[in-house]
Amino acid sequence: LPIYNFLVHTAEKIGWKVQAWPLIAHKTSACRNSTAQYNFTKNYECAMVLRRDNQTVLRRQQPSSVWSGDFSAERRLYNNPFAKPFELWKWIYDATTIHGQRVWSPFCGEMSESRAAVNCGLVPFGCEIKKNHYLRGLENMKAIYALVHKSNVEFK
Repeated sequence: LPIYNFLVHTAEKIGWKVQAWPLIAHKTSACRNSTAQYNFTKNYECAMVLRRDNQTVLRRQQPSSVWSGDFSAERRLYNNPFAKPFELWKWIYDATTIHGQRVWSPFCGEMSESRAAVNCGLVPFGCEIKKNHYLRGLENMKAIYALVHKSNVEFK
């Protein structure tokens, strides 16, 4: 995987330690394939696990680096094929974070990850280059904060 190797090399070059294998999210729901004449349908997503120095990343030993689940509910909720299920984010957050921790989403899209972070007691931060995704994401975040805190939320 040339792109994955490029990302590993880049992360290491700027001081990150990279787990030797990615996390794999296996999609058990139907997936789109716009080039079915050339490629098998991709029914998985990969994520790199990074850490600084020799800091502990995992709160406890994990039995697998593969998570399997249905991606269709979030795809419909966000009308976005890249939205990840809450259960996937919970699996990752339960393994790697502590309550109240800040988490960063460098490609936050419509903020399915940020919504999950709030539901897991975390403080999300993120950025998104596409204005329409960002604006929909803000509405999604307002809705989750209103639900969690039982009040209207204002973002500035």
